[in-house]
Amino acid sequence: MRLAETLGEVKDKGLTKGECCRLPVVSYRRTDSQEECNICMSEYEEGDPQKILPCFHSFHSVCIDQWICVVYFSMKWKS
Repeated sequence: MRLAETLGEVKDKGLTKGECCRLPVVSYRRTDSQEECNICMSEYEEGDPQKILPCFHSFHSVCIDQWICVVYFSMKWKS
């Protein structure tokens, strides 16, 4: 990673806060194939709000918002 940064080849792969706010939110239905949030590892319950990422992965809205704000933005501050 440092070599790529030195060479100027690192591209920002994260979402801005504005982009995160514009992600689609859907309500979980038991017919959905994914049964648990891969961030908090809790099973979804009927009606739980989920955010859908551009790659089509879905997570609890609260979980992905926290992950993006805490993990992603703290990584940006370090660089």
